[in-house]
Amino acid sequence: MITLWRYLIGSYLKVFFLAIIAFIALLLISRLSEIAQFIALGTKFSIVLLFIGYQIPYILPIAASIASLLAAFTLFHRLSSSQELTTLRFSGLSLQFIATPVLLVAAFLSCGGFYLVSECATTSHLKTRQMVYDLTSVNPLLLLAHARIPKLKTAYIQMDPTHHGKSAENLLVAFFNNSTSRINCILADKIEVEDKQLIAKNIALISSSPQNNALIIENQSCMESSAMDLAQILRSKGWKIANDHLNLRLLRLRKQEYKILKQKALSPIVQKQYIKKIQKCDSELIRRSSLAIAPFTFTLLGIALGTHISRRQSRGRLILGTILAISTLISFFLAKEFDSLFYVATTLFLVPHLVIVLISWQALHRIKRGVE
Repeated sequence: MITLWRYLIGSYLKVFFLAIIAFIALLLISRLSEIAQFIALGTKFSIVLLFIGYQIPYILPIAASIASLLAAFTLFHRLSSSQELTTLRFSGLSLQFIATPVLLVAAFLSCGGFYLVSECATTSHLKTRQMVYDLTSVNPLLLLAHARIPKLKTAYIQMDPTHHGKSAENLLVAFFNNSTSRINCILADKIEVEDKQLIAKNIALISSSPQNNALIIENQSCMESSAMDLAQILRSKGWKIANDHLNLRLLRLRKQEYKILKQKALSPIVQKQYIKKIQKCDSELIRRSSLAIAPFTFTLLGIALGTHISRRQSRGRLILGTILAISTLISFFLAKEFDSLFYVATTLFLVPHLVIVLISWQALHRIKRGVE
């Protein structure tokens, strides 16, 4: 039996790791826009590689779920088509016993997946966000190029970036001045960042006086200021650490803090706000649990889809399995939009897994009875 288990586990893991490498590559390609934006910041090649490396733990749980489905389906479809499964069952082994080693490996992957989602993925996501924030903090041109100016939401910005975001030409910034009820403009022929200093050449400022509303035009051939100071003025005070940036221990501490603040709050409106924040923490825990159990449920689905006793496998089961897998992934991403509604998010996160288990178990039970 040890030889059989080694054969089944080895065949499952071989396809699993090949599939997970392929899906990681595909998911990285889907995030090429973010990687390209990061490369456009003018960073070093080593930092770009580090940024790409931080993407892998964040997308690995999704890739592991799909890879487990493909590995289980490939293994049991091959066993069924080559009549190996029939031979094993004829020798007295039950279908449950044959599937046990694969399901045990899937359960082990799920346990490791929870650690990956709660610890590694959260850390990598936080590091990625911090790297982008640090780069834009020392280069205000990146904020201008992407129009990320929270304090000037109504501003119109036009520029021609050059040299990987380190300089720009034909800068135009137009924004509404509330004190004068007029539009102010800033024009510059060229603006560049050099040694953490922002240097603007041939700059013109068009504004109006708040006393008599007179038009004011100021011209300077060259102006220099601290790039970091200007970046801090343009952006908001900082970025908020979301729940998916926190590991399990810090997430529990944040939830406990919200509970204490809710008890101290006197206003019912403030209490409701903290209740929503507590529900978001609970939804984040359910999200991580849903991602963690996905390799197990998808493996069970792959076993049910791959196992067949007739010469031709029913297309209806394949279509049903594909719909279940796609619906589970869609439901997962949709649930993230309802994180403040705990029961709705929990339903979207967990019910698809329950449906997969029930349908897979029923399909295997029918195969055991000789019905497909």
